[in-house]
Amino acid sequence: MGQPTCIRLATPADAAAIGALRVEAFEGSSDFSIANACFIEQLRWTDKDDAVDVIAAWRENKPVATMRLEVISDRHHLAEYAAGLLPPADHVEWPALALARVATHASCSRTGLNSLIRCYFLEVALASEARRLYSYVVLGAARTKLMESLGYQFLTRSDDDPDLASQRPWALAWLDLPGRGKQALALLEGQISSTRQEYPWVGPKPRVPRLRCFG
Repeated sequence: MGQPTCIRLATPADAAAIGALRVEAFEGSSDFSIANACFIEQLRWTDKDDAVDVIAAWRENKPVATMRLEVISDRHHLAEYAAGLLPPADHVEWPALALARVATHASCSRTGLNSLIRCYFLEVALASEARRLYSYVVLGAARTKLMESLGYQFLTRSDDDPDLASQRPWALAWLDLPGRGKQALALLEGQISSTRQEYPWVGPKPRVPRLRCFG
């Protein structure tokens, strides 16, 4: 079974467990509710997960936090990622990167696992040639407070998300990697040292997407 408490890349062999964690976390979220039952199937492990890197933290051989890194090819791809929300007109550097399918088990909320996984993917993003690292979030959630401290900027959507209902607005968030990436990484590393020790990395490291950026 490997090391019972660790952080590592998830594989197709973990598909059922990762999918179950995502569904449980999304259904139990205090920030939103699932308004479209068909959306639940998108939380399962899909061919998108096979094509990218998914990181998961494991406790007693069960995943308790996960996130995946996606390559965003252009504005239309980003709109698909953000449920129809387009970025500002001056976002013309593509490809970009985005964090998706972020899920943490309720028993591990506020333990730093989300920040630890974000830290690993931020290292990957900085090693690539991407200009921006995107996220899609509910404004006012605990996660967005961390992101604000890291230097993320936010574009609030004026309508409702078609799949995930919330009393607060959804927003597209992005971190300017050349301008704020290294500072954000340093801040994260200062916050997750104890969590990193508790959840050591095992196995292959995440791949760095070799992106040809253009605008």
